[in-house]
Amino acid sequence: MVLGAALTIQMLGCSSAPEPVEQEEVPATEEAALESEVLPVEDSPILGDPQAPVTVMEFSSMTCPFCGQADLVLKDLMEHYDGEIRVVFKHFPLNPQAESASLVLEATRLQDEEAFWEMKTALFARIHEFGTRPMEDIGVELAEEMGLDGEQLRRDVGNPELNQVVAHDFQMGRQLGVTGTPQFFVNGEAVAGAQPVENFAAIVDEQLELVDELLESGVSEEEVYEEAVRHNLGIDAIY
Repeated sequence: MVLGAALTIQMLGCSSAPEPVEQEEVPATEEAALESEVLPVEDSPILGDPQAPVTVMEFSSMTCPFCGQADLVLKDLMEHYDGEIRVVFKHFPLNPQAESASLVLEATRLQDEEAFWEMKTALFARIHEFGTRPMEDIGVELAEEMGLDGEQLRRDVGNPELNQVVAHDFQMGRQLGVTGTPQFFVNGEAVAGAQPVENFAAIVDEQLELVDELLESGVSEEEVYEEAVRHNLGIDAIY
C-alpha cells in the first residue's frame, strides 16, 4: 500500500473540550452515501458527491476561529478536486455558544439541506458578534437573508431531537480521540488543526492513490471508503 499507519498533523486549533455527557443515541438512517462502520457518516450533512472516493470528515466548533479558516480551505479543496472528495460535517461544540450555533445549523438543515453549508459559512463570518448577541437572533437574521423562515428556525432550535444530534456527534468525536477543533479524518487519516490547502491536497492525492490500489485489488466501489478507513487506522480489512 502507498500509506502506512495513520498520520496526525498538528496545527492551529481550539481545544479545552468539555467532558462528554451521556445522551440517547440518534439512530442512523439509510442513505446512498458510501458508509463505514469504523468511521460512520450516518445522517450527517454531506457536501459534494456522496459517492466520492475521498471523504474529509470534519469535527468543528462554531466558535473556533480556526474552524472558520478551515471552512475557506475546504471550499478551495472542493473546487480543485471536483467530484473526487466529499466533506462530512460533525458537531464538536467546545462551549455553550458553539452548541447554540450547532443547533442553528441543524434547524437550518430542517428547512433546506443545502442551506446548512451556507449557514455554516455565514455564521463563521459573524463570529465576532457571538459574544454580543443571542445566537438565535443571529441565526434568524441570517436565515431570513437566505430566504428561509426565521421564526420557524427559532422554534426548531428548541427541538430536543437536535440536541441529540449534536450530542451524538460529540460522543463520536470523543471516542475517536478528538480533543480540539478543527479535527479532520481524510478517509480515516487523522489531520489535526488548521491546515493550508497545500497540506490537504497532498493528503488527498495520497488517498486517491490508495483508492486506486484498493479498487485494483478487487475492493468494490461501495466498500472502498470502509477499506480505506481500515487501512489508515491500522484495522484489519474486511477482505
